Amino acid sequence: MSLLSNSSSMQVPDKTAKEALKILQSLQQNTSTLDKEGRTSLKNPVTKTEVGMTNYGSGRGGGNNIDFSRNGSFTRPAKPNTPVQQLGVQATINQLLSEIPIKGTGDSRYEAQPIEDSKDLAKRLDGYKGENQRAKVYRRMTKGAFTLAPDNTMMRGNRLGESKWQPRGEKSRYAKAVNYDLTEVLKRLGIKAAQRTALQKIPGIGKYLQAYMTAEDMFQAITGKRPTGEFVNQAQSTIKDQSMPRPATLMMPRR
Repeated sequence: MSLLSNSSSMQVPDKTAKEALKILQSLQQNTSTLDKEGRTSLKNPVTKTEVGMTNYGSGRGGGNNIDFSRNGSFTRPAKPNTPVQQLGVQATINQLLSEIPIKGTGDSRYEAQPIEDSKDLAKRLDGYKGENQRAKVYRRMTKGAFTLAPDNTMMRGNRLGESKWQPRGEKSRYAKAVNYDLTEVLKRLGIKAAQRTALQKIPGIGKYLQAYMTAEDMFQAITGKRPTGEFVNQAQSTIKDQSMPRPATLMMPRR
């Protein structure tokens, strides 16, 4: 508690922290909906993101088709997003991706088409043969879970676990599985919110974030230190100068 009270990070939320808190709250308030046609839609006015997912059933190779449109449009944003806004967009997309069933619990197959725009076509005319802008963004954002094979126009794969994804490569063969933790971006938003926010403000982010951040995560975000490490360091110091009874050494972790 003395570390918390002396922390220089304990202050009223600044612009970045307020933005992160607003996004975290919006993720709790704006959840997905399912229409009569079986399409799952998710709209978040704060992150200005709209994504959708349609399950085609057993009669189609893709399974769950993901529509990565932004605000109902495939147009690139004219104004670059702030780093926090970028995290918000990704968190909104991850909300939808989390609804893809894990293998063994439902149809775990997924697919998405990275649409080309006029800027991509202009690069093609100049001889560029690599992946388009959206394919590159989706691949980087998902740690390779969504990767466009050179011989295909669709990104495909299977969700094997909570954070384990297996994309398909050339000739639709399964590639090496990758780890993509959908909650990691939430932790990053939470840390940005906590670093410049008074401790009593943190509970306002609600259960959505708290489910993914441990007490140590929050403590480190505010103080820059891990409480477990601080306890061990203090205990070792007090034992060394004999200010703590020897039986307390039983609490020390074995090396």
